[in-house]
Amino acid sequence: MLLKANPGVPVLFRRFISTPKALRDFKSNLEIHKQLTKEKRDLILTILKSAASKREVRSYIQKYPLLKQNDIYDNSNLVRLENSQVEPGFRPETNTKYDEILKSVVDYTPAKGEEAFRVSPSSKNEISLSGTLRLGIIRIRDLKRLSLDTITGIGSTVHKLVQLGLSPLIVVDVDSEMDSHGENGGANFIKLVTTAIVEQSDLLIDKFENFSTEIEPLSLRSVRGLFEIEDGNMRFTLPELLLVPLAQGIIPVVAPVAVNLGDETQSFMRSSDAIKTIASELKRFNQEYVDSHGGNLELNSLLTVEKIIYIDNAGGIPSLERFKSSHVYINLLQEYDDIVAELYVGFLKPDFRDRHLQNLQDVNEVLSVVPEATGIITTPEIAMLRLDADTANPLIYNVLTDRPTISSSLPVNLRRTPMLNTTVVKKGMPLTVFTSEAGEAPIDLVKYDKAGLIDLPRLKNLIDDSFGRDLDLDHYLRRVNGKVAAVIVAGDYEGGAIITLEKSSYSDTLVPYLDKFAVLRSKQGTPGVADVVFKAMLSLFEDELLWRSRTNNPVNRYYFDRSKGNFTVDGNLWRGFYSGKKVRTRQDFRVYNDICGSIEPSWKK
Repeated sequence: MLLKANPGVPVLFRRFISTPKALRDFKSNLEIHKQLTKEKRDLILTILKSAASKREVRSYIQKYPLLKQNDIYDNSNLVRLENSQVEPGFRPETNTKYDEILKSVVDYTPAKGEEAFRVSPSSKNEISLSGTLRLGIIRIRDLKRLSLDTITGIGSTVHKLVQLGLSPLIVVDVDSEMDSHGENGGANFIKLVTTAIVEQSDLLIDKFENFSTEIEPLSLRSVRGLFEIEDGNMRFTLPELLLVPLAQGIIPVVAPVAVNLGDETQSFMRSSDAIKTIASELKRFNQEYVDSHGGNLELNSLLTVEKIIYIDNAGGIPSLERFKSSHVYINLLQEYDDIVAELYVGFLKPDFRDRHLQNLQDVNEVLSVVPEATGIITTPEIAMLRLDADTANPLIYNVLTDRPTISSSLPVNLRRTPMLNTTVVKKGMPLTVFTSEAGEAPIDLVKYDKAGLIDLPRLKNLIDDSFGRDLDLDHYLRRVNGKVAAVIVAGDYEGGAIITLEKSSYSDTLVPYLDKFAVLRSKQGTPGVADVVFKAMLSLFEDELLWRSRTNNPVNRYYFDRSKGNFTVDGNLWRGFYSGKKVRTRQDFRVYNDICGSIEPSWKK
């Protein structure tokens, strides 16, 4: 017999609460749900209301359905009622993706002599999962040298990442032990490295689990025997060793040990090799799952690798331009070779240089496997930063926005541009740059189009889409052709810029002028596109660059932050901006004002 309707119980649940104990259990779960939801909402709002755009908020919520997945009114399986009776035929919603994984393991019959594998229920409240698993692979270098407070602080950050919807897995790093003992494979070497793996795993599990709250504790599990090597190829022995704990909301702590199938010996792995294998194998496993469930990668993915997190005392990759502080953002397809060459210039000690080179190379190799992921290299002290009004933890911030805490295109010589020790790395996009050097003929857009160097129709489409207006191409070409100094194209015409050389009635001096700066609307807010183009533009014209924007343009805040100065153009319709090292005179501003006020727009009526 069901209970009578109780005004204190949501209508959805009145039909299956059948005992006074069940009612008490439900109310207890409801209070827990309220507290969890409040904690998560507060965590998100603390950062988003001060830093992120509405576009980034929408993008985050679509990828990490945090608040929706914890809504008990939509997900009745979040309420756990022990020993309660429900109406016949009632079945709470479940996540069929992970049901299949768990069922395949539970129903598996081991061969004779093979050890059975069973899913053991956790004694703690496990994290509720729904939709696609968004994974973050974490490596903490030289864990044994970190203080217990630092480790606990990193655990606090990992806890917040879990609250925000990321599913972390941690790879134990014993690279320093392997280096210090020569990788000779002797008995003493094996004992020392094995001990280091066990000690680090136990330390992480102890500090992370004991830190977290009773309401929503972290649960970690040591994973060993995950890798095997055959004919030089590394792979998983059993994917479920990772997938089962991940599906249960448990954080795997992976031992970097592989079994050689040829001679049945074991080998210790570099953490970078372990991470690359994990990323590759998980991507392959997910593709097989998608292919067997309709083939739609976006709708049917079981998991995606979202973040590759390196926590290392060395911090982010140093930059000479930034006075040896870290690169803010690295677009690997454009910058990798140049950054490697810069690290060899000699501004770093060789051992410190080699460590940064190794980190950059490792992240580059992993992102070659999962190019859609984001790499983050930071220090333990930064990784444990607490959230308040004055600081932004770059790991948490990146989960919410997928970008660095500051823009990489901010001029480094401005006082308001902070120096960081965290680098965000993306495989990114290629950048195509055409320039007209001093003494050469300006770029002819029509000739470049005919030669196949640029695609003029696609360039027009980029400008139309970005501005939401129809460019009169004939009028535009008559106005700019013959004085184009540079054309920049990002990716597959996802962003771009056209810089012309303009002169005023006051002077014959040619001034570099940003005539068009465009990013596809679908890519606006996407990390890197606008910044990559703008940064390249400022590098090309480091002495002087002028541009204008309508006074009511919402993008003006972006321009204010990246310009050396600005002014009101006569007539108050335009705001003029300028950058570069040049020292301006009164005459320069007369020229700037004349140029910005005289250029005729080329939009169709």
